[in-house]
Amino acid sequence: MPSLCAKLPSRLPFVVVLSLGIILAAEIAAIGFLVPFTFPSYIANLARPSFLSYIGDLLPFLIAAPLVSLLVGLSGWWLIIERSGRITKRRGIVVGVLGGITAHPLIWTFLALFSQPSVFGDVGPTPDLLQNIRLVITYSLLSLIFAGWITAPVGGIAGALLIRCQRAYIGVSRDED
Repeated sequence: MPSLCAKLPSRLPFVVVLSLGIILAAEIAAIGFLVPFTFPSYIANLARPSFLSYIGDLLPFLIAAPLVSLLVGLSGWWLIIERSGRITKRRGIVVGVLGGITAHPLIWTFLALFSQPSVFGDVGPTPDLLQNIRLVITYSLLSLIFAGWITAPVGGIAGALLIRCQRAYIGVSRDED
């Protein structure tokens, strides 16, 4: 079975659209989660000099979400859709929902590895490996509870729309579901 890399030159326009769709869906989900939970604090800090530092605290999430989602989304797309050769809306929705769910622990892992310790709040001195693992597990579970309700549906909708794009790109008119 040919790999995605072997098909890449002929599918490059769709891979670009797929990547942009994944990044856009990740940002929509991240902003959709962050805005309702941070809006009251945003308004409270608007007139204070620390306002810019408040916005800077959200930046790691807005960078980690699309990077991790791109990794998860492209891998899932290749495993579930490209490798099987079955381009169905159901598979697109499954890839999107699974991507929206599996991205949570990976985003927190990414933040634990590459961000300043302040992402996890005031946890004392620089956390050690075991404390980072506990924080990643705790924050992953909390973010799944509080944000999974938006990341899973956004991923599912994005997966279905990207299936429509792929079907239009390859010229298939009706769904096999």
